[in-house]
Amino acid sequence: MRTIIVLLGLLIAFNSAQAQAKWETLFQKADSLQKKYAHKDAIPVFEEALALAEKDSGKTSEQYLKTLNYLGFSKISAEDKQGTEAFLKNNQQLIEQALTQKHALYAYALYNLAVFYSVTQNTILEEAFCRQTVMFSKASLGEQNSMYRGTARHLGNMCRRSGNWIEAEQWLLDVLRIERMTLSEKHSDYGETINTLGTLYRDMGQYAKAENFYKEHIQLTKQYFGEKQPEYAQSIANLGGLYHMLGNGKQAEQLYKQAMAILKVASGEKTLDYALLINNLAIINTISGDYAAAEQLYKRSLEVIKASLGVQSYEYAYTYKNLADLYSTMGLYFKAEQMYLESIAKLKQQESNYLYAFYAENLASLYLSIGQYDRAQEILEEVLRIRKETVGEKHLEYNIALNRMGTLYTHMNNYEAAGASFIKSRGLSQALIRQNFSFMSEQEKTNYFNYEVKSFIDDFTSFAVERNKYLAEVYDSQLFTKGILLASTQKMKNRLLNSKDTVVVQKYKQWNTLKMAVGKYAQMTREELAQKNISLDSLETESNNLEKELSLLSEFFASLADNKETTWQDIQAKLKKNEAAIEIIRINHFGIEKTVTDTSDLAKAPNFPQYKLQGSTDTIYYAALIVKKNSKQPELVLLKNGNELEDKYIAYQKNMIEYKEKDLLSYDQFWKPIAENLKQEVSFARNPASFGEQY
Repeated sequence: MRTIIVLLGLLIAFNSAQAQAKWETLFQKADSLQKKYAHKDAIPVFEEALALAEKDSGKTSEQYLKTLNYLGFSKISAEDKQGTEAFLKNNQQLIEQALTQKHALYAYALYNLAVFYSVTQNTILEEAFCRQTVMFSKASLGEQNSMYRGTARHLGNMCRRSGNWIEAEQWLLDVLRIERMTLSEKHSDYGETINTLGTLYRDMGQYAKAENFYKEHIQLTKQYFGEKQPEYAQSIANLGGLYHMLGNGKQAEQLYKQAMAILKVASGEKTLDYALLINNLAIINTISGDYAAAEQLYKRSLEVIKASLGVQSYEYAYTYKNLADLYSTMGLYFKAEQMYLESIAKLKQQESNYLYAFYAENLASLYLSIGQYDRAQEILEEVLRIRKETVGEKHLEYNIALNRMGTLYTHMNNYEAAGASFIKSRGLSQALIRQNFSFMSEQEKTNYFNYEVKSFIDDFTSFAVERNKYLAEVYDSQLFTKGILLASTQKMKNRLLNSKDTVVVQKYKQWNTLKMAVGKYAQMTREELAQKNISLDSLETESNNLEKELSLLSEFFASLADNKETTWQDIQAKLKKNEAAIEIIRINHFGIEKTVTDTSDLAKAPNFPQYKLQGSTDTIYYAALIVKKNSKQPELVLLKNGNELEDKYIAYQKNMIEYKEKDLLSYDQFWKPIAENLKQEVSFARNPASFGEQY
C-alpha cells in the first residue's frame, strides 16, 4: 500500500512538472509576442496559459496571478475599454487579497491600470495610479527596478505638463541619479530621462540647462541609433524647438527640416513625430506671415494626430489651438472663437489648467481685439491666477498674461491699473534678460530680446511716454537695454583676454577669425560659395556654438561689480551743474492700428462685422528724456513729427550735406524743442545733434 502511495505521489509530481513546463512554454511564447507589440496574437496564448495555471495551481497562485497581469497588459490595446478596465481592477483586487499589497505583482497590477488610463486619456486616474505604482514598486522591487524608474520618469513628465515643475524636477533628477549609478549612458532609459529633463528646463525657462541636456541626448541617440533613425530625428527636432523659442528661427527651421527628411525615409509621413514637426514648421510660417502655408500645414498635422492619438489627446489640442491662433491673427475671429470655446470646454472637463490657460489667454486677446473688454478681463484674471500657480511670477508665460492685462486696462481707460501691470511686466522682462543672456551668442541675444521681451518693454515705454508718467523707469529701462545689448561683446572680450588662460585666449582668437570669415562669406552669392565649396550654414553654426562657450566663460570671469545696473540717478551724479544727459527713444503711437473685416461669421454675410483694432500704429514719436543736475526725475520733450523726421527732414539733411548747402531746417526740427527745455541751464557740446550723449 505504501508503495502505491509513493508511486501515486511520483505520478502527481510528474504530471505537475509537465503542467509547469507546458505553462512555462505558453507563457514565454505569449511574453515574446507581447514584447514585439503583437498584443492581439498574445492574448489567446496568455488565456491558454491562464487556464492551465488555474487548473494546476488555483486562482490564488503566483503562477495564475502573474499570467493574469500579463494578459491584462495585452488587453489594454483591445477595443473593449470598459471590459478591459473591469478586468484590470478585478486583477488588482485578486492580487491584493491573495498576496497583499507588498508583493511585486501588486505593483505590476497598479502599473497596468496607470498605462490603461494613459491610453484612454484619463489624466486624473493615470496620475493617481502612477503615484501608487511608484510607491509600491519601490517598496517591493527597489528603486533600481525598471518599473520604478520608468513610472517615476513618466510621473515627472506628467507633472511637467501640468505645470508642477518643482515636483517634476525632483522626480526626474532622482531617476537620473539612479540611472547614472546603475546604467550605461548608452541605455535607452538613461537617454529618455536626459531628454525629458531638457524639455522640463525648456518649459521652466532655464534655457542653458535645456540646451545642455538636449545636446547630450543628441550624442546619445547618435551613438545608440545612428543618424538615420526616428530617435535621432526627434532628438535634433527638440533642440530645434529650443532655438525657436530663443528666436533663432533659421537654425530651428534647419533642424526641423533635417529631422523631417530622416523621418520621411525611416517611418513615413503619417507618423505622430512627423505630424508634430509639420506643426512646428507651421508656427514658423505664421511668424513670417505666410498664413496660407501655415493653415495647410496645421490641417495636415491634425489629420495625422487624429488618426494616431484621437481628438482628446494633448498633441491634438495643442495643434488645434495653434490653428485657432492663426485664424485669430488673420482676423477670422468668429471661427477662432468657436474653436477656442470648444477646446476650453473639453479641457475644463479634463482639469488641464496649464493647457487651458493657453487657450483662455488667446481667447481673451480675441475679445480684446473685438472690444468685449469685460469678458477679456474675466478670463485674463483667471489666466494670471493659473500662471501664478503653475509657472510662478518669474516666467515668460506669466509676463505675457501680465502685459496683456496692461493692454486691456489701457483699452478700458483704467490707466492706473494699466501702469501697475506694465511696471511689473517691465521689471520681469529685465529679470528674464539677466537670467538667459549669460549663455547666449550675440545673435541669439538680439533675437531673444527682439522676439521674447522687447514688446513688453516697448508697450510700457509707449504707455508711459504718452501719459508723461513713470519717466524714471523708462529712462532706467533704456539704460538697461543699451548696456546689456551693446556692451556685452566688449565685456566678454576684455574678460577673456585678461584671464591669462592661454586656452581661453586661443579659443577667443579662433572665434574672432571664424566670425570675420562668416562676415566675408555672407557677402558672396550662393553660386560663389558653391564654387569655393563653402558651407556658410556650417560656419555660422560653428561660430555660434563657439561664441556660446566663450559667453559662458566670460560670465565665469565676471566680477560682482559687473552686475550693478546703471540708473538715471547714477547718470545725474556724474553731471556738473551746467550739464544734462539725454536719452532719445523711438516709439510707435498707440491708437487705431487697422480695421479688420471678419469674413468667417457667415451668418452675418454680406454685412460682415468690422473691428477697429487698437495697438501700435505707424505714427512715430521721438521722446527725449532729459536729466539735469537738479532734476527730480527725467523730463520729457515729445517730438510727435517722427514720420516727417525720418522721411522728409532726414532726406533734406542728407541733401544739404551732399551738396554742401547751408542747412536752414534741421536744427529747428531735430533739436530746437530739446534746446528750449535746456535753456541756459546747460552747456552744449560741439555737435548738438549727437543724441544720447552727455552735455
